[in-house]
Amino acid sequence: MPAEADEKTGVRKSSSEYAILRGAVFLLPVVLVFMSPEDDNLFNKTRMMEMRKEKDIMAVSKSVSKSVKKKEQPSRSSSAKKTVKTKTSERNVKFSLPNPAAGEVCLAGDFNNWDTCSTPLKKGKNGTWSVSIKLLPGRYEYNFFVDGNWVCDTCCLEMVTNSFGTQNSVIMVE
Repeated sequence: MPAEADEKTGVRKSSSEYAILRGAVFLLPVVLVFMSPEDDNLFNKTRMMEMRKEKDIMAVSKSVSKSVKKKEQPSRSSSAKKTVKTKTSERNVKFSLPNPAAGEVCLAGDFNNWDTCSTPLKKGKNGTWSVSIKLLPGRYEYNFFVDGNWVCDTCCLEMVTNSFGTQNSVIMVE
């Protein structure tokens, strides 16, 4: 059977051939591509254009990275290091709980994976427990862990119900 050219791709397809594998007969389509010398020249021209584009991209990439490196280098005229504070810098946040009768108070919340031992509070002379921790701006849920029991922050204005049906205190760090 003569080969027919596909209308969209121009590739000539031959008739299907049979393959025998362990007694089973499978019908396999065979695709034969015939290239002329003109097709070979077209392929080479296309590849050369692609290589030029890749070289242009590499050149632009190198020039951009050089300009970025120049901007990152500190000025040699001053020996002081410059630190840039961004809006996402940590804030010092103080938590306190007035409870003179408590023996041990810890802070647990989103910021420490609700670990009841990692952030202990210190008892002040007036019986108020407090601790300061650094937090990034955002919304955090927390509670105090007082002598083995969960206690909400009595000074907190916003509370939410947690998955256990009890309340968590909420703080917004700006």
